[in-house]
Amino acid sequence: MHSQHIHILWAENYFDIAQVKKVAERVGARPVIVALAPGSQPDMRTFFDMFDIWIRELKNAALENGSRHPASS
Repeated sequence: MHSQHIHILWAENYFDIAQVKKVAERVGARPVIVALAPGSQPDMRTFFDMFDIWIRELKNAALENGSRHPASS
């Protein structure tokens, strides 16, 4: 993952979160853990909510990692 400049590790919330975080830390990525279906977290009532949350979390992770992207060095 390092050589491919992958800085975000996307995982569904039914996986072992501690394991996801451990893998992310080991490879230098930021874990993004999301619910997989509407109703599986309080603010995710519809599919539109689900995609809004996914996009928001992915965007936040990308912005946090932006300074580590090789093109921005």
